[in-house]
Amino acid sequence: MDRIALFLHVLGAVGLFAALALQVAGAAAVRGSATLERLRERMAWTDWAGPLLRVSAALVIVTGVFLLAAVYRWDAPWAWTGLAAGVVAVALGSATAGPLPPPLARLAGPRGPIALPAAACGLLVGVLFLMTVQPGVATGLAVVLAAAAAGFLAAWLLGGARTPA
Repeated sequence: MDRIALFLHVLGAVGLFAALALQVAGAAAVRGSATLERLRERMAWTDWAGPLLRVSAALVIVTGVFLLAAVYRWDAPWAWTGLAAGVVAVALGSATAGPLPPPLARLAGPRGPIALPAAACGLLVGVLFLMTVQPGVATGLAVVLAAAAAGFLAAWLLGGARTPA
């Protein structure tokens, strides 16, 4: 049963990355579309991002709690750090579904629709590190914060103006 739960946990993680990638691609499509018709064409496939994010997050959380209870007996600090980072990642990914709250809008600036899901991807990369290396709390927090900052910075630097296509 543990191996099936682990498989479903990893499958959910893949779904989270896919949903966030759809969000980043959708935000880039908005910025790069010269006409409304072209925008609709590019955005049609991004309708899956929200449902995929929710289902994947639920799968990761349910299987993660099961694995934590069945295998690690609730005393794994890396797992708690990963859970907190995962919740923040899903919140960042979900925040781009509508208008950004003012504090996030100020932080992200005009690149917010790209930068926030990219920061969430960075967080999830940090969570992957936690799940495989299983470090202590301090190292885990440092890696997760550095990965989120790297994702945000990469999107902010690379998410500038696009030429309409």
